[in-house]
Amino acid sequence: MGSPARSPLAGSLFCRPSPVAAEALPAGWAALREALVARLRADGRRLAGLEAGEFDHPGSRIADRVAIARRPDLTLAPLAEAGTLGTFFLARRRTLVLNVGHPAVRRLCAAAEREPEFAAYLAAKLFLLGSERGEGDDARSAARVWEARCRRRTA
Repeated sequence: MGSPARSPLAGSLFCRPSPVAAEALPAGWAALREALVARLRADGRRLAGLEAGEFDHPGSRIADRVAIARRPDLTLAPLAEAGTLGTFFLARRRTLVLNVGHPAVRRLCAAAEREPEFAAYLAAKLFLLGSERGEGDDARSAARVWEARCRRRTA
């Protein structure tokens, strides 16, 4: 029997981040993950979970991205949906996968050890660049970040 046929369109329509072993996660990952989950949920994003992934592999169309969103039950993510994390009630919850091989994510992990709320705000902002998010949403999110930071520092 021959090898299965490959569709030339699969790589141009879908993406699949590679999993990252726990021991390969950068320092500060846990702090960034916890703060980012809290930030996205506080902003009303329909989040199912947050995972680490490696996006830089041969033929990758997402190597330069900070993160992608995918349905929790799928390993392949349609590229057309990879930049969306909905807020409205009927939107499906999605899993956000952060590219831990991306230099910005590595710096944010390091920053999260000292300033987790700010690092999470920047990570969310980098993911949502160019999305439907308005200036009012961003101002409210920034205010919530400042409030959370003040609560942590005065506790």
